[in-house]
Amino acid sequence: MSEMKEKTRSLLYLLIRILASAFLLGLLLWRVDLSNLATLFASVRPLPLVLGFLAWLGVLLLSNERWRRLLSAQGIQVPFFRLLVIYMISFFFNNFLPAALGMDITRAVYVTKERAKGSEVFASVLTERVLGMLGLLIFAFVALMFYMNTPEGRKFILLIVGATVILIAVIGLFLKRGLLPGLRKRIGSIKVFGLGERIKQFYQAMQLYRKRMPVVLWAIALSVLVQGFLVIINYFAGASLGLSIPLFSHLVYVPIISIVAMIPISINGIGVREWGYVFLFGLTGLSSGEALSLSLLFFAIGIAGSLTGGIAFLLKHR
Repeated sequence: MSEMKEKTRSLLYLLIRILASAFLLGLLLWRVDLSNLATLFASVRPLPLVLGFLAWLGVLLLSNERWRRLLSAQGIQVPFFRLLVIYMISFFFNNFLPAALGMDITRAVYVTKERAKGSEVFASVLTERVLGMLGLLIFAFVALMFYMNTPEGRKFILLIVGATVILIAVIGLFLKRGLLPGLRKRIGSIKVFGLGERIKQFYQAMQLYRKRMPVVLWAIALSVLVQGFLVIINYFAGASLGLSIPLFSHLVYVPIISIVAMIPISINGIGVREWGYVFLFGLTGLSSGEALSLSLLFFAIGIAGSLTGGIAFLLKHR
């Protein structure tokens, strides 16, 4: 009975997220001038679009190397290009499933088939996700250092610094052995968004990497580079649309939007991400339609890149 309740709760939560994405996106489309949106997309310049796609491939390669190092630290040796195919496939399925299922579980299942222990593979996936978030915050923090004397820089510095310090403190806390066992019962009782179980899983994952700090630091460095390439994609998306956007906006707003889109109230951040673009890039003078077109084109580049994973999946299972 409890299992049935859990499945019902999960389905209800998924339905709420789907409706939230549909509502947020629908409300935004209702507010903007769709004819202006169509005009912007009709005038897309192909060269920056191609360069944006190449930058997406950079994201894929760097992310794959980050994960390979985390797996290797657990004694799981998977050749770079074999792992790359798995990463591509996971990007593809991420288009159709909630993020945790699309990216994390797809990768974990494929690598576990390589006769690796499922717990260690899952630990690598979970650790990669958290360190990716830390790299994102570090990138935004460093970018803000160059704009400390501007009103925009001062506006966001406390937010980014606060989030970075909190995440580093949490990671450091979870790396210490024996600190959390007394709290496990209380933590496990947290049912909101399944946080209790996720926190326990994160603690277990961190324990596997306690004595492998060089690998953790490498993963953080690669995460910063990944964020840099995401900013490059956004820059080329804007250039393709002929939009004039200050460099500051790309460097700082893209990480902030990525963080906000991680809030689990929608499907893969759809709707939340678009509103983030409209609000933040609207501060640079872009209209709602222009900011929305930038968000959609950025998303479309990722979708186009993920289609390579669909091809890889078909070739792998033919």
